[in-house]
Amino acid sequence: MSVYLTSDLHISHRKVAGIRGFDDLAAHDRTVMSSLHKKLRAEDDLWILGDLSASTDGEAEALALLAELPCRLHLVCGNHDRVSAIHRDGWKHQRRFMEVFTSVSEFARRRGPDGVQVLLSHYPYGDADHTDRARYTQWRLPDEGAWLCHGHTHQPERISGPRQIHVGWDAWHRPVAWHEIEKIIGDPLARPPVPFEVFRPGVYLHGTKATLAPGDGVAAGHRSNFEDGRVSNHVYISQTLDAAEWGAELAVGDGPGRIYIVEPTGDVEDDPNVTDKRFPGNPTLSFRSREPVRVVGELESWTGHSPAQISAMRDGLAELRRRGEAVIID
Repeated sequence: MSVYLTSDLHISHRKVAGIRGFDDLAAHDRTVMSSLHKKLRAEDDLWILGDLSASTDGEAEALALLAELPCRLHLVCGNHDRVSAIHRDGWKHQRRFMEVFTSVSEFARRRGPDGVQVLLSHYPYGDADHTDRARYTQWRLPDEGAWLCHGHTHQPERISGPRQIHVGWDAWHRPVAWHEIEKIIGDPLARPPVPFEVFRPGVYLHGTKATLAPGDGVAAGHRSNFEDGRVSNHVYISQTLDAAEWGAELAVGDGPGRIYIVEPTGDVEDDPNVTDKRFPGNPTLSFRSREPVRVVGELESWTGHSPAQISAMRDGLAELRRRGEAVIID
């Protein structure tokens, strides 16, 4: 048995079909349904995280087509599904939906790798939407640290934010196998970094643009990674991939950013540039040392922050420099 997720099929929804490049609504529906039939078998479970269609007639067509699938179906309701509790008369449609679906719910939960809890909802955390305003905020789960699989946004990005996986048809064009969800959650290198998430217990990382090899030492007294013309009195390291990736992406110099696994050779202390200024208690696990650190390996493949995130960070740092507030405590 395999478990699959998808959302936002929008069968018989002419507007969405047009946005997806289909002039022929029937061709759109065939393409969507074909992507499901190719993957699903009788012993499988398919979780649809909302928005089967968008109208009374379209919904009836969607239910009829989905009933032809060989597998068990589960619906986590979206705003376009008339059975959803967001609609005053949603209860009136329960019987019709239960003729097609094994379960119909507003939210659901599954167990991920190493016992991690994974929530299923049509809506992402926060205010992400495909319009210029956040909608249905009262129906969104609060972000209390759990992973979330969702739809609703119609965006091409599969990773939509920290601990959020967008399983919508617009991002995958097929159902997403649960083992793919587990890989994203279990492998931090396969996804954008999550703030404050420890890479591996006891492992220190150093982000830079320098080319280093195992056995090389990184010592204080050299050109700063982050400010032209300044000599750094410390070596900066972290136990989170997020902080290391920022270090690699924002470092001065030419060439690609690189992240090395390093071992301190002396005492380390909290990095006051983070803990004193922004995050009391050092949740980013950012440290510094006056003693060298030794390179023991390199992370050959990592996802990094999005171009938009990097651009926003650079703009923010430039504004601090313009105001004379870009002071590094070193």
